[in-house]
Amino acid sequence: PKLDFGRIRALLLWGRNMAVASVAAFRDLNAAVKRGLKLIVIDPNSTETSEVADLHLRITPGTDGLLALSFIKKAIEDYDLSPEAQRQVGWDRLKHHVLGLSYDRLLEKAGLTKDQFNLASELVFNNLPAGNTTGLGLELLPIGVQSIRAVACLQSLVDPGHFPSAISMPVNPLPNQAYYPERSEPVGRHQAPLFVERGGEGQAMYLPQAVFDRDPYPVKSLLVVGANPALTFPGTPAQIEMYRQLDFLAVCDLFMTATARRAHLVLPAADFLNSMELHDYGRVGKPYLGLVRPIPHIAPGWPVWKWVFKIAHTLGLREFFPWEDNDAALTFQLAGTQIELDTLKGSPASVAPYLPPIEDHTSHEVHYFSAAAEAAGSMGLPTADTLELPY
Repeated sequence: PKLDFGRIRALLLWGRNMAVASVAAFRDLNAAVKRGLKLIVIDPNSTETSEVADLHLRITPGTDGLLALSFIKKAIEDYDLSPEAQRQVGWDRLKHHVLGLSYDRLLEKAGLTKDQFNLASELVFNNLPAGNTTGLGLELLPIGVQSIRAVACLQSLVDPGHFPSAISMPVNPLPNQAYYPERSEPVGRHQAPLFVERGGEGQAMYLPQAVFDRDPYPVKSLLVVGANPALTFPGTPAQIEMYRQLDFLAVCDLFMTATARRAHLVLPAADFLNSMELHDYGRVGKPYLGLVRPIPHIAPGWPVWKWVFKIAHTLGLREFFPWEDNDAALTFQLAGTQIELDTLKGSPASVAPYLPPIEDHTSHEVHYFSAAAEAAGSMGLPTADTLELPY
């Protein structure tokens, strides 16, 4: 959820260095800390954000989920907290699990003392409502999904009764999707079934298996756009060996990154000041569409849309990318939203408000147990044994 520093009295920050990753939000956080907000940073590393925290828990990397279960156990046993009855799907199963766990085992694996954990618990549970948010560090783990689920389960206990709305403006998807050719099973279908099923795309972290072992099929070429997976994906040595075995690697970027240095072809990209993009601020709780507009100077290369359109047209895929420029593509996306591209361009702030969907406040169920996860082959609960790294 979006952090409301005017409402919350404490904040658990898991693996997120807001001072670097969210500069504007960190400014608000810093001001809130000075007003008395209690900040607990959970991060193996010392960061600019941890320097302003009331408490820095330097946990063993990858044990965030185990610490989250410890907080849930503490909330139940010492603070008598539980979610609202009409919204707790599977709460009894999670409660039964955490009450059977040992603090000694959980905290030892997390690399924390009981005194550190008790101090953190006092800062949080004596200052409710609290915020609870994660950074990207938790996602880049084999147990990332379950770790984030465990942290999410804690949210309804530290901020009971508050269910922020998820608003968004429905824009048009790419055209002619019904006519896409039938595609093979996505990469990562067996390793990350819920991700693939819900997202409708492959999980790129399993590309090395496709290149090395032809699982589920051989991948022979790769186009990387504005990313540096040689450094940002887990297993740098495997990533680099994968690039070496590819028949062809193209990278579209401004810089000669670790990934670009291993490419057969580097396509010069434009920087963000020379790209026009549509942004939906509904994701942070504000019903506005915004337009990031290019500034008038000579770009070092092409913006991504131009490379994508040109490549698609060359490959005979024009029916799926029928536009000649970005204006035409954005006009297509906005059709039916009652907001026109010219309206966004003419706005001094490059934003336009829209009506958020009508909310049904009775439907805010919290799924501590996930039937969808279990049906996809994952564990329905974020249990302690699913939160330990396999090596």
